[in-house]
Amino acid sequence: ENPLNTVMVIRTDSVAPLPIAIQLHSLGWLGPYQVGIAALIMCFVFSLITTEAMHRTMAAMIGAAMTLVVLGLQNRVPTLSAVVGWMDHGTLGLLFGMMLIVGITMRTGVFEWTGVLACKLSGGDKTKLLLLLCLVTAVLSAFLDNVTTILLIALVTCKLCKLVGIDPRPYLISEAIFSNVGGTATMIGDPPNIIIGNMLAQYLDFNSFLFNLAPGVLFVSPFVFKYLVWYYKDGVKGQLTVDIVKLQKMYPITNRALLIKCGVVLGCVIASFFLHPVTHLDPAWIAIMGSVWLLVAFDMHHCHEALLGVEWDTLLFFAALFVLVEALGELGLLRAIATSLSQVIERAPKESRQFDAICLILWVSAFFSAFVDN
Repeated sequence: ENPLNTVMVIRTDSVAPLPIAIQLHSLGWLGPYQVGIAALIMCFVFSLITTEAMHRTMAAMIGAAMTLVVLGLQNRVPTLSAVVGWMDHGTLGLLFGMMLIVGITMRTGVFEWTGVLACKLSGGDKTKLLLLLCLVTAVLSAFLDNVTTILLIALVTCKLCKLVGIDPRPYLISEAIFSNVGGTATMIGDPPNIIIGNMLAQYLDFNSFLFNLAPGVLFVSPFVFKYLVWYYKDGVKGQLTVDIVKLQKMYPITNRALLIKCGVVLGCVIASFFLHPVTHLDPAWIAIMGSVWLLVAFDMHHCHEALLGVEWDTLLFFAALFVLVEALGELGLLRAIATSLSQVIERAPKESRQFDAICLILWVSAFFSAFVDN
């Protein structure tokens, strides 16, 4: 059809006068193909991340740059302030603050000490040791960044298993699973929770996540643990010989004064998260202010050492990913995906449409999270 003869019909049931503003912009020869190009870019970036052909941060930055080039070819290059505005500052600020707090806390040796304590409490029983390590991992992941938590606990687990001569794989995989399970319980435990909490800040707060997700986590945890014990069988059953005194000498609390400071600051930060319905403070501000206080208490002249604990590549990955997603939206891909999903949902019976929509979204998210960073 001739686009010059296009007719637009707008209907409304509003009784009051309704102003309408229409802005036309020529997309050039790329216009008819922009959704397909955006889909190719998204598949290309996801394939780079999935196959680990390069670091995920580089893949996201390349994808964001490609989408901006396509927008430039359409004569609608976004301004720098617009691109920066596409980034979710609340998510990035919360991640930065919590990473800094955890990075300073790492210097006290408390995470390694906790792993040794779990080994001591197990009494040499492999199953009890697995239970305690999973419990410590889940609790720490609920209030700290689960990636950092698993790195710390995994380090202690590997050294512990080497000392007692057992296979570390069952313990490491179990800790990874419980890190995800425990991180689901709170808004700050997992990056996806942080993103969702900041996107829906008007409807969800720290307590909303805790009261709705923590019961589910508590419910599934025993079944997950039972399955892991059944699956690994002899690998996590039986007795082991452990030199607890030697482990305690290897992994002591290295800085008790700093540990007390970290405990006070972290306690205040978590308490402030709980009091969000009263204070209405943005979680990102709470985390950043807590990290600043801890920096002052740590060392005012060597703060660069504490900043080394921040996972800058992760922050850049999320920043680039936010730009990539918004740019894909500008190219119409997100609208096309939403339209396709809505058409699938509309085919379902009306009485079960909401349930079917939730199941579809959940399973699609679960499928892609198995291959791409969640």
